[in-house]
Amino acid sequence: MIDAENQVETNKGNQLRSNYYEISTEYGQMWKNYLRNFHTAKAGITEMILQKSFADVKSGKGSINAYDWLSGNLPQSGVIIDLGCGSGPFRRHGAKSTLIGVDVSTEEIRIAASHGGYKLIQSDVSKLPLKSNVADAAISSMALMLFDSLELVFKEMNRILKPNGLAILLLPASKPLSIGDLQHYFRLFKILRISKLDYPNDVAINRLESVALTAGFKVVSDENLKFEYVIRSEGDARTFLESLYLPKVDTENFEKAVELARKWIGKSMGIPLRCVVMSKY
Repeated sequence: MIDAENQVETNKGNQLRSNYYEISTEYGQMWKNYLRNFHTAKAGITEMILQKSFADVKSGKGSINAYDWLSGNLPQSGVIIDLGCGSGPFRRHGAKSTLIGVDVSTEEIRIAASHGGYKLIQSDVSKLPLKSNVADAAISSMALMLFDSLELVFKEMNRILKPNGLAILLLPASKPLSIGDLQHYFRLFKILRISKLDYPNDVAINRLESVALTAGFKVVSDENLKFEYVIRSEGDARTFLESLYLPKVDTENFEKAVELARKWIGKSMGIPLRCVVMSKY
């Protein structure tokens, strides 16, 4: 673990929490255990999928992946804090910036460290060991929906950002998807015995703009875009399904879903994502 030089608070009395959210309910405990095990056993899998998924050709966005899409909103220089950095997917995009990654997972931090490009801190993002007004931008890629308290996370983002600093968020979405995509997901979800993909804070994500406004942010842009992950092999089919958060799915149904996805070799799975850019005011 690498201290982020003078951006990090030096008060050793502050104990870093080792979980994304408070354990207040049985549901919260279930998610805590699941996420800890997921990011230990499958560290780096989200980046593996999104690096190989490219914008739908009909979108006119060209051959970009989700990380290219988000990073197009980053400032050209300055301090960028990556909250829930995982395996460090923005290492290629922060050449002129100080890129600081924060994550609770030991395995994700280990992989990010092996790639380089980041200064890394192992910490809960709702209580950051960083000085106030230090960052030009805060990014969170496919992690915000896993944090229990968006209010605390936005409060911390506001604290560490400089005036007019940007919060840039990449989130799962439900659209746009083609009819073919919807059919694929319907068949998979039926086998998995779920109606949709769930996350710890679905309710809060659905009122994201309200939470952000209360915390001192205004929305600059809010876009949805579909990315396509081509299933080229049986391994690709399994990896795609393993990348999904499926805490209530048993092994038997998961393997049945893998068998179905293997029939789609040569076809693509649509991945709808949302990129929200906010400014601190």
